[in-house]
Amino acid sequence: MKRRHLLSWLMTIVMLAGVLGSGCLWRQSASEPEQSNVSMVSQAESHEEASTDESMLPEESLPAEESSEQSAEESAAESSVTEDSGPAEESLETSESSLIEESSGEESSSSVPSGESHSDSGESSREESRTESRSESRVESSREESSKPESGSLPQSDTRYLVRVNKSTNVVTIFEKDGNGNYTIPVRAMICSTGPATPEGVYTMSYQARWNGLIHDQWGQYVSHIIGDYLFHTVPTHWKGEDGVDVAEYNKLGTSCSAGCVRLLTGDAYWMYNNCTAYSTLIQIGFFGADADPLGKPSFVRLPANTTYNWDPTDPAPTNPWNKCKPHLENIPEDFVMTQGDAVPASLSQVRGYDTCGNDITSSVKINGSVNPYQPGVYTITYSVMDALGRSASGSVNVTVEAPPQESSAEESSGEESVPEDSGTEESSVEESVPEESSKEPEHEESTPEETSIEESSQETSAEEQGSGRTEASGTSSEASAQE
Repeated sequence: MKRRHLLSWLMTIVMLAGVLGSGCLWRQSASEPEQSNVSMVSQAESHEEASTDESMLPEESLPAEESSEQSAEESAAESSVTEDSGPAEESLETSESSLIEESSGEESSSSVPSGESHSDSGESSREESRTESRSESRVESSREESSKPESGSLPQSDTRYLVRVNKSTNVVTIFEKDGNGNYTIPVRAMICSTGPATPEGVYTMSYQARWNGLIHDQWGQYVSHIIGDYLFHTVPTHWKGEDGVDVAEYNKLGTSCSAGCVRLLTGDAYWMYNNCTAYSTLIQIGFFGADADPLGKPSFVRLPANTTYNWDPTDPAPTNPWNKCKPHLENIPEDFVMTQGDAVPASLSQVRGYDTCGNDITSSVKINGSVNPYQPGVYTITYSVMDALGRSASGSVNVTVEAPPQESSAEESSGEESVPEDSGTEESSVEESVPEESSKEPEHEESTPEETSIEESSQETSAEEQGSGRTEASGTSSEASAQE
């Protein structure tokens, strides 16, 4: 029975050693083939020791039948086992101790393998180097930031211009030096588009380029470098050509819509490219407030959404199709005549204006002149409009105010003209007739005595006829009346 127990115990130890050996083999690194070979040799030796231990066991280790008749043999066998168990137990102890030492050594080696320790140390060294490089880069960046002047201060420079970008209003103002050497004289204002990533501070303009590639496979013209990946450039074009302007992005000028660069009109970028000296011009970027632009915020001519001219109208290229276009006025009335006292026609105030690209700018139309409808005369009304490109259009109309041709007034005027002639003839005829009347009056006075004598004679005859008879008297009176 003891042999069976010993055999089972030995098999358990061997299995444990095999498990530990396989674990050690699994943990070993491929970079240390010698170590793996050593472990395999030790593992083989442990197996050989286990086999020798098993061979040292007597053949009676096999199970035997228990019977009352073989009790003597069993007792003899037990005595022999006790005699032989001494060296077997010693070999077992030595094998166990060797296995324990090997397992402890393997466990220690498996806990920290030589290959992995090198890799860990390499990784740790890499991490340390990365940390050091990061710290160094941070120190360098901090040094660079500390070396940059604040947005409010400017270093001494011999360059002619200062380019100041106001992110509050998306306006670029170009300043020139005054008599004291300070940049206080504004000479040009530009509408622009910045973005949240646009850097802030004071920089020196670096290189300049006619074309420069941008993100999203787009291009920019007349480039002036600010710092890092940030540039002054035109509105992006879809390809390397002036006729590929992104219309939607162009019409966003004046808003914060860029990825960090400062977008400009082509005409403004062209001016900066030709007038601001590379590697010396100062650039100042920051939030300076809404009232920090001495020349104000310029306007610009927008591109129609359905245009076939994908050009910036300010592009100085001679092949720019917008060069053939100009502003125009509509609804200017032709010269006309109005009657005195009539209302001024509303058509005089219905003139509309359009810029170079056809945008309605009627609010910018200026009207010079006026009409007095109560005063006859000729009045001239002039119309004019100018767009953001500086191109203009004009027109005029002549308005004649006449007196009203009324019939009553004509008759009155003709009567007034004829009255003096008629009155003069009447007065003259009256004056001429008056002497006649005065001349006749004496005749009338002279004839009065005759009439009185005729009356006296008629009275005498009537008295005589009274005596002769009424018939003769009547006849005499009839004759006297006939004579009268």
